[in-house]
Amino acid sequence: MTQPDKTAPRRLKLQPSSSLIKVIFFRLLPISLCLIALVIVAGRVVGDISPFFQWLSWIPVFVLLPSLLVGLVLSFKDSGRGSGVLRSVCGGFLFLASIWTATIDYAFLRAVDEREDDLVLVNWNATILPGEDSFEHALVHSNQALEVLTDLDADVLIIFNGSYLRLSSEWNAFENRFGHADRSAMVMVLSDHEILEVRPILVTRGSLIISIRVRHLGEERILWGVDLPSSPRLSRSDLFASLRAQLDKTNHPEPDLLLGDFNVPRGSRSLKHAFPGFRNAFSEAGSGWHATWPRKFPLWDLDQVLVGPDLAAVRYEVVTPPIGMHRIQKAVLRW
Repeated sequence: MTQPDKTAPRRLKLQPSSSLIKVIFFRLLPISLCLIALVIVAGRVVGDISPFFQWLSWIPVFVLLPSLLVGLVLSFKDSGRGSGVLRSVCGGFLFLASIWTATIDYAFLRAVDEREDDLVLVNWNATILPGEDSFEHALVHSNQALEVLTDLDADVLIIFNGSYLRLSSEWNAFENRFGHADRSAMVMVLSDHEILEVRPILVTRGSLIISIRVRHLGEERILWGVDLPSSPRLSRSDLFASLRAQLDKTNHPEPDLLLGDFNVPRGSRSLKHAFPGFRNAFSEAGSGWHATWPRKFPLWDLDQVLVGPDLAAVRYEVVTPPIGMHRIQKAVLRW
C-alpha cells in the first residue's frame, strides 16, 4: 500500500477575512452608492446633450433614495479612519436627493385662484398597446374613460391616437357637450371655443406637430400639438435640432403653447434649446407626482405642457384614466 507523499504542498483554502468583508460592505459599498448618485444627478443637470447623458437624464432621482438610505445605514457600521466623513457624505447625498424629489420632482402645492376667463386645457395621448385583446379592453372601458374626461371639465380637449373612443356608446353625448369639434392626423379637438384650424405643419420620421388655432376672449390662440418618436436609442439632441430647423423653414409663427407627448423628461436640455422661452406648466403651477408614463406605474413625465412668454400656467395636474398607456394632463392657463 502506497503512503501519501507528505512532502506534497497542501492546497490552500483562501477565505476572506472578516475585516475585508467589513471594508467592502461598510465602506466601499456606501462610497460606490454615493458615486452612482453623483453621476445620475450630474446626468439630470447636464441633460440629454449626448447619448450617455441622455440615458442618465431618464433616471428619476427618487430611485436613489432607498440605495442612499442603505448606504447611510451601512456607513454607521464603519468605525475605521474617516468613517465620520463617510457618514456625513452619505447623509448629505440622501438629504439633497430628498429635497430634489420633494421640490423638483414632486413639488409642493401651489394654490392659485382660478378666474372665469382662464382656459382649461386637457390633453391625452390615448395610445393603447397593439393587439386585439388590448383593443377589446379599450372598448369595454371607453365609457369610463369618457367619464374621467367629462369630470375634468375642459374648455379645450385634445386627444392623440384615440379614434377608438368614437366607438363608445357614449361618444355622441360626450362630443355634443362641446360646441365645436374637428380632427386631423389622428388628433381630435373638442372645444367650447371656436376652432379656427386643426392642421399638421410637420410630419416626418415618426414625428407629428399639428397646429391648433382657437378663438378665446376674442383673440386667436395658437397651440402646437406634439407627438414624437419613443425609441430610447434615438438621440434627442439630434431629433430636436432637426425639428427646429424644419420648423424654421415653414415660417409658421411661434405658438402660444406646446403640448403633447415629447418623449423626453421634463427639463430636457434638447427640448429647451429647440423651444427657448417656453416654460413647463408643472414647474410653474403643478404639484404632486406628475409622471405620465407608463399609466399603471408612472415614472417619467413624457407628456408636457409648455407655455410661452405671454401665457401663465395657473394650475397643472395629471389624472389616471382606466385605459391607455399615458396619463391625462390638465392645465389651467391665463393670458
